[in-house]
Amino acid sequence: MTAEQRPQTLCEAFQATAAIDPEAIALRTMGGLETMTWREYATAVRQVAAGLAALGVGRGDTVSLMMANRIEFYPLEVGAQHVGATSFSVYNTMPAEQLAYVFDNAGTKVVMCEAQYVDRIRASGFPIEHIICVDDTPDGTMSVDELIAIGSDDFDFDSAWRSIPPDDVATLVYTSGTTGAPKGVEMTHSNLLFELFALDAVLGYRPGDRTTSFLPSAHIADRIAGLYSQELFGAQITTVADPRAIASALTGVRPTVWAAVPRVWEKLKAAIEFAVANEPDEMTRQALEWGLGVAAKKAA
Repeated sequence: MTAEQRPQTLCEAFQATAAIDPEAIALRTMGGLETMTWREYATAVRQVAAGLAALGVGRGDTVSLMMANRIEFYPLEVGAQHVGATSFSVYNTMPAEQLAYVFDNAGTKVVMCEAQYVDRIRASGFPIEHIICVDDTPDGTMSVDELIAIGSDDFDFDSAWRSIPPDDVATLVYTSGTTGAPKGVEMTHSNLLFELFALDAVLGYRPGDRTTSFLPSAHIADRIAGLYSQELFGAQITTVADPRAIASALTGVRPTVWAAVPRVWEKLKAAIEFAVANEPDEMTRQALEWGLGVAAKKAA
């Protein structure tokens, strides 16, 4: 697409992508046990946006997410985008005192999470207005179905997302906090789209590309390689809740575009080399060693 045709916000990108092939599978779990088409995805985004608007969430408000890699994350995150909220994930390993700092620093209004994290979120002491749970409803929380139910039929969804300017902050990415308190990096719609088009110039994304989501969604690597690239280019994402299962997931997904942090690549490489070195059949082992040698030359 030309520069003039490029979307100006992630919301505009999502709406255009979802309309390309509405019946195609956009989201799936390992083995395809659960799936969501682009039509279902777009409908859920509209419903979530209406529900959040009914809670008073709008442009400039902050919504935090805390959950494993799962299908439900996507319409919740993208729905928050469509009301102009700044939506971001916190690391599931954060203790209560660190959650308190991040929630306060970000000005979190709503948390969308798995039920297992509710007690820790409350232990943070930060006054969250609403906690929405994706898998259960502990006392004082709201289910996703209840969120959708309160959405008004009069909510002007199209006006809401079309009114979001490119320089609005789309997400926050917090540093690890190893040199002090975590620092929130503000990423605008323009920032993220520039990065995505730069990646596309190298990788050549296509609608229907296959990838996985297995890194924490609080990490920019998972957001760029999964969520945001999907909104713009239409990749099919397989969610992998347990990152230790990524090796077996790759054989089923056969991704066309895939990214990982260096440590993951190192572990995969070590596992392959260990398996080859311990192959009991001499001929098979020699063939595998030859294959690795060819691959090394190709990579070089």
